[in-house]
Amino acid sequence: MNASLCKKTAFAGTTSSAGQASLDRRVVKTQKALRAAFHRLVITEGPQKITVSALAREADIDRKTFYLHFDSIEDLIDAESTVVANELLADINALERTDGTSMVTALIIAFENVFGREREYYQALLSSLSIDRIVDLLTPTFLNYYALHTNQPGEYDPVATEYLVRFFLAGSLSIFRHWFAHEPETSIKQMQERIENIIANTPLLGALGL
Repeated sequence: MNASLCKKTAFAGTTSSAGQASLDRRVVKTQKALRAAFHRLVITEGPQKITVSALAREADIDRKTFYLHFDSIEDLIDAESTVVANELLADINALERTDGTSMVTALIIAFENVFGREREYYQALLSSLSIDRIVDLLTPTFLNYYALHTNQPGEYDPVATEYLVRFFLAGSLSIFRHWFAHEPETSIKQMQERIENIIANTPLLGALGL
């Protein structure tokens, strides 16, 4: 279970190391049950129809236990957005490190890898994920890449560059979300070419060198 999902878990009082380990195992077990139940309900019901009561029943826990971990269903979806962002980053960094793949190509491949692993689940959930949260977590990696590879270091404007990176990431996520949900006949290579053409024909984005 991703550590980001453990948002609200509180530990009452002081516990021994053994007691803490036992409590930690129970927390992880509960979170796994919640996430597995959430996945099933997203596929069968859709995220908009999921209630805390239904999720608790599906996970075989009570409502009070749910609220130890999350404030609401929306809070759980935000945690899923963080999981997605972290998985995208892992794929992007691995691709960029190993074969010199451009950041645009790495981003598109990472989209396909992450969302393709659980396609039915993400086809139902993707429109509910927080693009803002995903962009927030991806932006530093892309800014760092630009800072290392720019050919015009003297003209580097960190504020303007961050705006451009956020614009690029939010736009790419939006395009990919539409493709993933509505254009299954379009190949991932065609998607990559479309985004690269947009960048090539937009001078400011082209200047990022991604």
